[in-house]
Amino acid sequence: MGKGWIIYIGGAAPQKEWRGGSGEVGDKLVVQVFSGVITGERYQYIGQPCSSGGQQALPQKLAKVVTPLKLCRWEEALRAHPDQAFAKYILRGIEGGFRIGFNDKCCHLKARPSNMPSAEEHPEVVDNYIREEVASERLVEMTGSEAERLGIHTSPFGVIPKKNKPNKWRLILDLSSPTGQSVNNGVGKELASLSHVSVDDVVNRVQQLGKGAMMAKMDVKQAYQNIPVHPLDRHLLGMNWAGKTYVDTTLPFGLRSAAPPPPPPPFSCSA
Repeated sequence: MGKGWIIYIGGAAPQKEWRGGSGEVGDKLVVQVFSGVITGERYQYIGQPCSSGGQQALPQKLAKVVTPLKLCRWEEALRAHPDQAFAKYILRGIEGGFRIGFNDKCCHLKARPSNMPSAEEHPEVVDNYIREEVASERLVEMTGSEAERLGIHTSPFGVIPKKNKPNKWRLILDLSSPTGQSVNNGVGKELASLSHVSVDDVVNRVQQLGKGAMMAKMDVKQAYQNIPVHPLDRHLLGMNWAGKTYVDTTLPFGLRSAAPPPPPPPFSCSA
């Protein structure tokens, strides 16, 4: 049993308490509820999603939201934010995961069977990465039957050394492969635009603050992996290695909407 979000489809927002059995929202059964209170904009449950309207039940390991971001800290920090719609989006994403902006009507997905040469050339790097990510629960190992039942889409991946960091590597999921039938083909280009703060903006701000102003640059460790992906999108983030299938539960390198992610972009919002 795990605490998380009710996944609901259509119908009005429920305003009642469920104490066992199953709950209906609109005309579709969406979650097996063992206990929990459903109020307002947050639909919390203690239990796990079940099959609904053709959708497959998610195993608890794939539905679990893993992130070091502390919801209570973010609630406090965003309490006085001038854009409360934006603030609520961030809070919902931290607790329940961010959607990646994939539209299945834009393309027909096709898996590419082989990984990139760099992965095959450095198997020990891949083994270490997978071992660490599985231990942290950011990467979930699926059985063959689970992967088939849930329609896990797999993409090829490779590894590259991190700049100025000896013996450190980054795994990149090639979500643009194969061309025309990839996950990134289903993510709108409007979700991939990014505007950085300019040097002029920084200079102007320093001038406004006056003498004694200080500047600092901060590099967030494993920034992408701090951002949880919504359980309904995780089936798009599969990869194969050594005869096994793994699924990313956090934002992967290689996703078109990862910088910034979908509207508003989760990575740019939370980083």
